[in-house]
Amino acid sequence: MTAPVLVAALDVSRRFRGTGPAPVEALLGVTLEVERGAFVALVGPSGSGKSTLLALLGALDRPTSGRVVFDGADLLRASDAARTRVRRRIGIVFQGGPTLRRVTAVDNVGMPLVARGVPAAEREARARAALGRVGLADRAGSPPEELSGGELQRLGVARALVGDPELVLADEPTSSLDRENAAAVADLLSAAHAEGRTVVVATHDDALVARATRVVELAHGRVVADRRR
Repeated sequence: MTAPVLVAALDVSRRFRGTGPAPVEALLGVTLEVERGAFVALVGPSGSGKSTLLALLGALDRPTSGRVVFDGADLLRASDAARTRVRRRIGIVFQGGPTLRRVTAVDNVGMPLVARGVPAAEREARARAALGRVGLADRAGSPPEELSGGELQRLGVARALVGDPELVLADEPTSSLDRENAAAVADLLSAAHAEGRTVVVATHDDALVARATRVVELAHGRVVADRRR
């Protein structure tokens, strides 16, 4: 029996204003349904639309046409408040790790809990626990500039997971890492999947792709292959 769909992009297109007279067509009529508990790898050359599709699935952007549905709710018609509630059910690992450079690692990880009104003591406890899960318990008081690239990316995974999300989205999470650190980040994403979370990653990393249960290939803004394992 097929698992129920958690998030779906339905015939979505996304155009951006380019530097020339013609718009940039980032996505062209893409449909992708992601079942609960899946581990999906989005692959394809740079500029194929992977990051744009992730942003739509994560309710960070809206399609030019088509629909994005999360757990039955049409995000295009949803209010800003409803979209915010959806985003709280999603953890996102951005390329390059956290961008909040002037606060400690523990405060960086706890940041997603601030908007949820989690009390400071609980927020710190949950952030420290998340740091422990990614092997950074001893770096809780360090600012990001004191962390290595691999530590920063693990910090990004901790921040994505601290809110116990149903869906984890990761944009090129291993692209700037050496083999050892890339494997560590891939292990964390695999563990999140093993715990029952739905995971979607955009990646060029063959070792990370090998862990996925489904591989979706994009080219020129379209899905050109969809392979399940």
